[in-house]
Amino acid sequence: MTSKDRVLLSATESFVFRYEGADQNVNVGDQFYSDDPMIRGLHHLFKPFAARREPDVWEAATAAPGEKREQIGHPKRSTEQ
Repeated sequence: MTSKDRVLLSATESFVFRYEGADQNVNVGDQFYSDDPMIRGLHHLFKPFAARREPDVWEAATAAPGEKREQIGHPKRSTEQ
């Protein structure tokens, strides 16, 4: 199997199995590569991993020179005591 043939798999259910004398716990969503010897014979418990698509809108990390970033979610604090 070449690296191009490797597929990232995600567990579809939680299960426990024995591998090399030790119990292994797999939870829903745990990920393994398809060529991992630990999951040989268990591929029916996995599906190909599909990454969630990121939104097309990104917030700028900093303001451009001379600009101030908009204050979001933080009310102005009173300086009076």
